[in-house]
Amino acid sequence: MTYCVMLETKKIAGLPRAVYNKRWDIIVVDGPSGSEPDQPGRMSAIYTAGLIGRIKKRSDMNPTDVIVHNVNRTVERWFAWEFLCDENLVASKGRLWHFRIKNKHQSKLFCSQNAIQIL
Repeated sequence: MTYCVMLETKKIAGLPRAVYNKRWDIIVVDGPSGSEPDQPGRMSAIYTAGLIGRIKKRSDMNPTDVIVHNVNRTVERWFAWEFLCDENLVASKGRLWHFRIKNKHQSKLFCSQNAIQIL
């Protein structure tokens, strides 16, 4: 069975505990847009996807696919590179990015220590 969650949240604390307790196969980040003052952008949703994408049981070696839609602002690209990791980017087409987070249950870091460059 495949489990998929779509993140469109303004507050990380607003998610139910059940979201953090499940091992997700696919996570889709698509909002808020960031075009209005009450829509701050996808930064918290990207960070949350990075957290819950790494929740895995020790016996589960399957990666979690994270799809981020509309990564068009510098701050959202930076959050995606920082918390979903540039080395996990497997495909991109325009403003749609696909990351694959591998099982690294021993690591306390989101990404490798390689420096990234924001263009």
